[in-house]
Amino acid sequence: MHPHTPAFHGRPFVLEFAGHLPNVTAIIFSFAGFEAFSSHPSSFVAISRFLKIQSLSMLRCTVPSFGALRRTLASLPSLTNLQLSRVSWPGAAAELLPHLSDDASTVRRPALSVLNIFSWDTDPSSRRHAQQLMAWLSETATSSSLVDLRIRVHNATSGGRIGCMATFGPSLFRFGRILRKLDIRVGESRDPDLELFLCNLTSLEALHLRFEFVLQRSTWVQMEMLVHSLPRPAQLVKLGIIVDFEGPPELSKFDGLEALDVALRPELFKGLQALMLHVEYRKDPEEGPALTGPMLAMIKSKLPELFARNIVEVSAYAFEPSDPPPVPDVKLRTEPNGAPS
Repeated sequence: MHPHTPAFHGRPFVLEFAGHLPNVTAIIFSFAGFEAFSSHPSSFVAISRFLKIQSLSMLRCTVPSFGALRRTLASLPSLTNLQLSRVSWPGAAAELLPHLSDDASTVRRPALSVLNIFSWDTDPSSRRHAQQLMAWLSETATSSSLVDLRIRVHNATSGGRIGCMATFGPSLFRFGRILRKLDIRVGESRDPDLELFLCNLTSLEALHLRFEFVLQRSTWVQMEMLVHSLPRPAQLVKLGIIVDFEGPPELSKFDGLEALDVALRPELFKGLQALMLHVEYRKDPEEGPALTGPMLAMIKSKLPELFARNIVEVSAYAFEPSDPPPVPDVKLRTEPNGAPS
């Protein structure tokens, strides 16, 4: 639902089609599409008649109020997958909702299994929005149903220093009961709260750690601490490390990477099948992709044990500052014989 689509403009789509599209399983609101939907008093009753909606996405939407967002999520009886990207509402409360009893949190909707929140900034207002949402979700059945959590922050005002734990607040600790996949952005310095959060993830099978413009030698030491925080390292199947550079990556930034070779020793991480190192960077228009070759050789030299286990995959995206969302520039992986392809 996009407000600038001619067929949608000025028409209460949800009200017109409620009960007439029984097999629809996904709705996407983009830009002012949600505001146009929620302006009708009967909208929340109408949307509840889309009984099979499992996935809801809201992209760059301004919500009239946080209550309108709550009512929408609670109105969809089958909702399990929620994606929010740059969603905001006026007057995010500085004081968060009080905690309810554990009994109440097992019966209220939504009961999400997948939650994907992308590109909230780290300024105080955006952090209040993030914490208000997570505090409320932690009091619903989502706290005991979530298996896949992906949270990222934009860091336009903080230069990459603030991670997701500081942005989304202590309510995150209530989502670790059965979490199997976590994709999270890591801040610049050591984050004890993130380490404590990982300590509670007894069901985790896939972990993606994102570092934005903050790669230092201490990053690899921090990463070693994070993976050693996992209470059951033997069941981790996939570890992804995603690094963003403002400019071409400096090979010196990978000094200390060898700590990962020691940290992920096979007697602890018995189930590890894939270690994915992804580098995304902006390049000068006159520069080619030649630095990816030296990068692979350098990474391979620092991770001999992991490469010998044939579980390492290295990829790189290179894009110019004026480009649209990046597309793959080169993808490198190792073949069974250990040679790059």
